[in-house]
Amino acid sequence: MYPRVVIGIMHAAFAEGRRESLKRLLAQIGAPIPYISASMRPEPVFVYGRRMWRWASEQDADLVGVLNDDVRVCPDFVETLSSMCKAVPGEVIGLSATGVEACLYAKAGHNWVRSYNLTGQGYAAPPKVFAEMLSFWESSAFFRSGRHNADDTVGSQWLYDVQKPAWLSLPAIVQHDTAVASSVGHADHPHRASLVSWEDLPRLDLTAPKAWRVKDVVYHVPWLENPWFPTALLDEWRRERRALVAKTHVTITSTNRGDPAGAARCIRSVREQRHAHFTHLFVALGEDVEEAARRAAAGDERVVVQGPSSPDAPTLANLLPLWRRLPPGEVVVWLDGDDQLATGRALEAVVRHHEQGKWVTYGQFLWGDGAVGFASQAGSAPREEPWCATHLRSFRAGLVQRMRDEDFREAGGGYAGFVADQRVMIGVLELAGQGRSAFVPQVLCLYNHENSFELHGAPAEKKREFDELVRVRSMPRYSPLGEL
Repeated sequence: MYPRVVIGIMHAAFAEGRRESLKRLLAQIGAPIPYISASMRPEPVFVYGRRMWRWASEQDADLVGVLNDDVRVCPDFVETLSSMCKAVPGEVIGLSATGVEACLYAKAGHNWVRSYNLTGQGYAAPPKVFAEMLSFWESSAFFRSGRHNADDTVGSQWLYDVQKPAWLSLPAIVQHDTAVASSVGHADHPHRASLVSWEDLPRLDLTAPKAWRVKDVVYHVPWLENPWFPTALLDEWRRERRALVAKTHVTITSTNRGDPAGAARCIRSVREQRHAHFTHLFVALGEDVEEAARRAAAGDERVVVQGPSSPDAPTLANLLPLWRRLPPGEVVVWLDGDDQLATGRALEAVVRHHEQGKWVTYGQFLWGDGAVGFASQAGSAPREEPWCATHLRSFRAGLVQRMRDEDFREAGGGYAGFVADQRVMIGVLELAGQGRSAFVPQVLCLYNHENSFELHGAPAEKKREFDELVRVRSMPRYSPLGEL
């Protein structure tokens, strides 16, 4: 069963040669008949682009393709999109990768390249992604002004903002129709050249189910500034985003028992963050850990090192009092005290999602040997699904505050030391609902596996952990909240 694909075309009816170009394009696409968003006169991108995205966000389809009217498309275009959707479901796909690097990768036999740059000739995404991009567009005073030059500019900035690059198809299955007058100012615009010809790639069956399989090696192309996007405007947009992110205060909470070196690495990684508006509440379980933590904090007033509620208190007995005294809307980042943030922009990536209305985020991590962890997109019933919502974890404090106290306790009545992460994250995911939760696929956390319970737990403790896991999974499910 192929995924359902619908197509929308942005038609500049007022421009020379566009009616004829549209007719050619419709003949190439065939069925299903595309939606046509026609502009009878020049319109700002905030008008015509939003009109298309709103339509796309409302479609009952797996994938919505958006095209300009001055392009030509590959043979069996809709079937090819369906094949792509199967290869990378739920992702943004750029359909017109004609840059130099992309051409080189295509000629080398690769089918995909990762990039933050979309092109207006053609791109595709699930309806819910169009809804997220539209929300980003409408929440920005800068983009509402319409002073930028194209809808794909907004799409590229959104991808960069959420740090989720698109898949660019190789070869480009959408290319400028060079018989049509350029809409970007000059005929030698580099995107107007068909640098990779479909006819030159007979090895690729465009409609084969495995034609667009994701290979082991994926090339990551960095975000590049659009040369047709004035630098002054780009700087203005960046100032707006920095000001927005800077307003959000983050409370990071950590506990550490028995690993002074890990505590120091953890605190240093937090202090090195570009997002500087945070408080790090670090619970040191032991004098040696406390000493190392205070040295790493080096007098930084944003790092608060404190002792445990009692010497042998388990994880949640130390964390719950911290979480419960915060304002309900406070962003909490739960970072284990022997782990560390993977990059200097980890907090920034988390905050972006919260500024866009998310209440919960969970991200990818690296094991000690450099292997990527098991984090993945959670479904609609996290209590019944395989565990995936792990490091780096963040949530609004009000979610934990609305959870039942008994859910944090083990069968014996004390606060939990076992299965603490699932107790918390499953509950907050259920309370937030899928629409307010976000999986961040970028690696944000380095996991210290050497201290893990999996390696050092005694058989009796692992049996107790399993029993608690069964209890957590059988607890009553929460209903999503309307507000915090």
